[in-house]
Amino acid sequence: MFALPALLLFVCARIQDPPTVDQIVQSYESEGLKFHKGPCDGDLGAQAHVAVPEGFYFLDGKSARKLLELNQNLTSGSELGALWHAGTQGDSWWVFFEFSGDGYVKDDDKDLDADELMEGFQEGQEAANAERQKRGWPEMKLVGWHKPPFYDPQTNNLTWSKLIESEGQRTVNWSTRLLGREGVMSVDLVLGPEDLEAALPAFATLLEGYEFKASHRYAEFTAGDKVAEYGLAALVAGGAGALALKTGLFAKLWKFLIIPLLAAGAWLKKLFTGRKTPNEDAAGPSA
Repeated sequence: MFALPALLLFVCARIQDPPTVDQIVQSYESEGLKFHKGPCDGDLGAQAHVAVPEGFYFLDGKSARKLLELNQNLTSGSELGALWHAGTQGDSWWVFFEFSGDGYVKDDDKDLDADELMEGFQEGQEAANAERQKRGWPEMKLVGWHKPPFYDPQTNNLTWSKLIESEGQRTVNWSTRLLGREGVMSVDLVLGPEDLEAALPAFATLLEGYEFKASHRYAEFTAGDKVAEYGLAALVAGGAGALALKTGLFAKLWKFLIIPLLAAGAWLKKLFTGRKTPNEDAAGPSA
């Protein structure tokens, strides 16, 4: 099974009176999602967990997938959780966690050709937009790198960010890949370009609270463990799916995901403006 890459788009749709955090939570919980208010422990399955600070909400894998689907996203089924930085005045952002168990990724190919990787992404964009068109969703444009990929051998973290545009709105997808003994945890930060610098310190602190569970850490690799068939460059391109670059199938495997600004997104606005009050329901339709 291919571990397909995913891009998340942050769509800023401002409204005059943005809902409160409690209203946002209540509206999504009415759709079957479950929010866990920080501080708490965010369990990410058998692989890892993350400390959820005050001011954040955690959603488990089931709720994270439901959230993405409600907002016109193609999900992989491998999402393990999501974190929401609960703000309604331009400081609202999301972090999504997804694990790919392709095995231990060797980090000896640190020479990453950012231009070549971006070419592959942009070639795949056409196929992704064709799929989006079938579903009646707006097209997306991958503008280019916001920050080219770089690897930290001390933390075994690979990071990059892309600038994406849809319907005249731009967003930054800040992607981090945390290497583990059995695979890679994808951690994607989704927010507007103007909010990135302010959010990065809090995001960095958040990652400090992330930990692979015992026996799943990168340093615990032992001879005989499964080793991934790809290295760092292919990991940026999408892990196992990136192997298709060599066979010309990459465009067919590429997919994109979208997530709007929940504090003021069109879908959320519809929840608050399109529902009848209990009195209206009791009264029935007017003559």
